[in-house]
Amino acid sequence: MRFFRIIFVILFLFPSHSFPASFLLQFQGISDFQESRYFQTSFYPEINAYLPFSFFGSYYLFCVGNQESCQSYYVPITEPFELPVRAILPLTIIQEGIRRYAPQKIIFEIPSDSVYEILPEFKDGLKDFPQKIIFDARLKDMSITKGKIISQTPDGRSCDEKFPHFIKADMNLEMSASMGGGRDIFIDVFFTLPITVDLISWIPDIRYIFGEMPLKRSTLYTVFGRCDYRIKPTFYYELPYSPRMVIGQIKSKKESLQGVLDFDLRLYKVLSYVIESFLSTLDFRPIVFPILVFPLADIKKSYMVKFDQDDALALEFGDKGVVGLADSPSIWFSKSPYRVIASDFAEIKVGGDKDTLEISFSLDGGVWSEWIKKDKDGFFSFVVTDLLQGAHQISILGRNIYGNINEEPISIGFFVDRTPPSLDVRLLPYANRIKGRISAKDNFQDNIKVEMIVRKDGKDVFKKTFSFLGEIEISEDVPESGLYTLLFQGKDSAGNSSEVIYRNVIIDRVPPKIRVVNQPPSKINLEQINLLIELEDDFFPYGIVNYFIEEVVSERRKTCFSQWGISRSLEIQEPYGYINISGLENDKTYHVCLYSYDPAGNSGDIIDFEFQIDRTPPRMKINSFPQRITYEIDQEVEIFVEDDLSEPDDIKIFFNFSGPKYVSRTIRQGNIMKIFLEGLPDLKFKFSAYAIDEAGNVSNFEEREFIVDTSLKKLGGGGGVRLNCQSFDTYHCFGIFFLLVIATRVIRPKNSRKNGT
Repeated sequence: MRFFRIIFVILFLFPSHSFPASFLLQFQGISDFQESRYFQTSFYPEINAYLPFSFFGSYYLFCVGNQESCQSYYVPITEPFELPVRAILPLTIIQEGIRRYAPQKIIFEIPSDSVYEILPEFKDGLKDFPQKIIFDARLKDMSITKGKIISQTPDGRSCDEKFPHFIKADMNLEMSASMGGGRDIFIDVFFTLPITVDLISWIPDIRYIFGEMPLKRSTLYTVFGRCDYRIKPTFYYELPYSPRMVIGQIKSKKESLQGVLDFDLRLYKVLSYVIESFLSTLDFRPIVFPILVFPLADIKKSYMVKFDQDDALALEFGDKGVVGLADSPSIWFSKSPYRVIASDFAEIKVGGDKDTLEISFSLDGGVWSEWIKKDKDGFFSFVVTDLLQGAHQISILGRNIYGNINEEPISIGFFVDRTPPSLDVRLLPYANRIKGRISAKDNFQDNIKVEMIVRKDGKDVFKKTFSFLGEIEISEDVPESGLYTLLFQGKDSAGNSSEVIYRNVIIDRVPPKIRVVNQPPSKINLEQINLLIELEDDFFPYGIVNYFIEEVVSERRKTCFSQWGISRSLEIQEPYGYINISGLENDKTYHVCLYSYDPAGNSGDIIDFEFQIDRTPPRMKINSFPQRITYEIDQEVEIFVEDDLSEPDDIKIFFNFSGPKYVSRTIRQGNIMKIFLEGLPDLKFKFSAYAIDEAGNVSNFEEREFIVDTSLKKLGGGGGVRLNCQSFDTYHCFGIFFLLVIATRVIRPKNSRKNGT
């Protein structure tokens, strides 16, 4: 093979022993070497905050041969290499390049539910635990050294077989986890990763990884690898409420330290997320500017060499041997997680067209994985493990046989939820049906299925499932009254189930009954009344009675519980209760309506009645009454009554006669009552009478006397004399009576002598 020359290209001015170059590009065996064929001519670096190696206000030219316009270096080739082009990268340039990309600090937020699931000690140790825990991390120390990581991957392959490498990165991150209130956890993290350098050679020129860094073809960039599903660090930590402890390197023989070791195993899951998020700022970062024009160059060979007494990585480039196409790889998800899962791992399968060679994935924007080849089934398969609770996104990039990479990664999102939904059930303990509210909360904020089982006497009556998020109101009928036991359990979209909640309720479907014990008659003469209400119910001797009172001004307007009257409520604690109605006005009619309902909400039928207030007494007078009876011993008494508000038949007449056995009969015709007296003996009789209307008003009280004296009739006197003693007192009547007797005895003897003569 013919060797022409070796060319130094100065890109970064790091200190070196013999040469001012930090990276060497060598060519050999190229007979028609032309500058424009192999190099970017007049390339001006961009001024970009994401490119710490950009030069401001200057440019560089790649020199070939002994040109007077720039300084050239001729170094004879002592050891030939196999391919036409070779790059030699000292480990110092890789290390310093990564260090310059490392941010001063990254902030990583983890929801408290995710942390407390893995580290419940935090939750138990904090009364007011925060809604999220903020991790910040910075690169404390790093070294790039020669060597391979000797370990096996979970699939049984060696780490070098899975991720070919000659160098490794030993890194030390300093982290703190802030939980608020001055409660911080300080953590020193140590881990080792394989690292290599790859060549960007896809079409088109410019490639953006998540819009952060422009990568052009023929750019050398760093790639971190992983030998396991997740990075497992060694770490030291310090809690604010305990002395500093060394966890990652404990080799305990005592069972008392087993809990500490378990703590270590759980804590690394959280730290792995923070580490991968930090490494994403260093992954896929260029370490030299693009210099080669030909886009189909490929790294055919890599090995370690010495460069100016330092360890260096040698990369030999060759032609891919295929014709480049501008198309991106065609890839798609063949198997992916459901949108919400409860497991801590997820299996992914990605399909690709026949030209797609390999894929790389990133979890939650973290470091990109090694390139993954197709499996025996023709799919790109991988597993992500130790998933924290919360939202996750997996992004996939494909690379085909032409070196092309997808312009944009394909992504799929899912949610990990291992926390059971929170369920709260509030039911009415006594109702006419199942009534209440159910509230449910879930991390995923998706509908929760709540199953309700209704049991009576140990047997299931029915089941029902509600699907909702937040709070709903339930109202369900049951076939009969009785004591029911209800079971509630919630299940979220991930399959997590809450604890079973038991509730006992009394269902009363029978409405209560009320009775007005002392319901007033149609007319009363009171200014107020107390109604005695009796309540009957199947379960409880108490309830509510609603009553309504209105003045009846029109039969057409008369109704119950309208705006025309007054409505009140009475709570009955015992089987009986009293309703007081006062302020009743005379000569007015009132309408009363009542109905009751029990604590279960059952309403009874409305009962109503009306009554009239009548405080005016009836008027009564005696139209006919005997005073002194001397001949006719059969007599009659006539009483007349009337009332403004009562019908005659509703007025009762009461009389008292001192000789009740001589009352032969009474006749009542409307306003008039006739009392017939027969066979009255010669005596003095007393008579009294009064009337009462239906309201209970009493009329005037009438009291009379009369005398029956049939002496003249017995002596054969005339037809008898009836005297009206109404205008005389008793003594005058007796005086007149004695005078008449004397006169009769004097006159009758004279007549006898005259007739006898």
